Amino acid sequence: MAEALKPETVLGELEKGHVRPVYLFYGQDDFRIEHAVRRLQEKAVAEGTADFNLHTFYGDDDDQETVGRILDTARSYPFMADRRLVIVKRTESLSVKELEGFLPYLEKPLPSTCLVFVSGKTNFNMVFYKSLRSMGCAVEFKNLQDREVIPWMRSLARDLGLRLSGEACAYLQQVVGNGLRELHNELEKLSVSHSKQQPIGVEEVKRLVVHSRAHTIFELMDSVSSRRCSEALVILNRFFDEDREAGLRITGMLHRQLRLLWQASAIAREGGTTGQAASALHLPPFLAKKLLDQSRLWTPESLEQGLELLYQTDGLTKTGSSDVRRVFENLLINLCG
Repeated sequence: MAEALKPETVLGELEKGHVRPVYLFYGQDDFRIEHAVRRLQEKAVAEGTADFNLHTFYGDDDDQETVGRILDTARSYPFMADRRLVIVKRTESLSVKELEGFLPYLEKPLPSTCLVFVSGKTNFNMVFYKSLRSMGCAVEFKNLQDREVIPWMRSLARDLGLRLSGEACAYLQQVVGNGLRELHNELEKLSVSHSKQQPIGVEEVKRLVVHSRAHTIFELMDSVSSRRCSEALVILNRFFDEDREAGLRITGMLHRQLRLLWQASAIAREGGTTGQAASALHLPPFLAKKLLDQSRLWTPESLEQGLELLYQTDGLTKTGSSDVRRVFENLLINLCG
């Protein structure tokens, strides 16, 4: 059985003008699936002909004739263009019998039609999905791992005409997280506020996200790691002013940060380099260096005590009997003191 294609392979083919007659887009990453569908529309449908040659169907449509209408459309030749694009969303909502209705078409698809099935769930034990995979047209969109997000961002930035440095990408990832939709939105904002091909570094990104809650919590983690108590308390209160339910998020981020400091501290004690820290912590070098420097402000005992204090704080906030803001203020005073 053929292996699933990688999204990068399909996007590369589209850039070269190669469009396959059938695709199955599936996987956990809804955002990249949407992006691939949009790119397919741009490349497969001639400009000005979308009204005639672009068709979208939904598997959860109440119409019992949905499969028949899809097949009739797929078997129709394009109007005043070279290709017709037929997209079937929510394919998983179709019954086994309905899906098997596509099998005769899949054996001999019309070369002038591109038929795309988008499925939230797939079962490759079913004949329909097994056939698509055997044809070599199944494309799996997995969630990106941490180390894959920055290359994805740089590729997207190039598409948007942005010259975004690696450090700027890493900073944006730290502030916003790994949500591709949110990262895409921030990059689009940069593309609007900066001229094409203007170099964009960390400072430009900071100015973009300075008012976001994500930026606030990133600042908080940095202040705690550097044990700047007064600054950490100011940021903490600003964060609670914006979000009264901030406790759970702060707890999770502090736990992650203390664990990173623990790992960095062990690397520093063994004389590890920035490169070794970057590899071990899955961080870009400039962030790994910063974490190594901050870890020297902590002893293993203080980090162990910090994790215990965090555990106690989590218990106090979950009982609902304490003033959450005051509990976190005491936590930061003990961590940074």
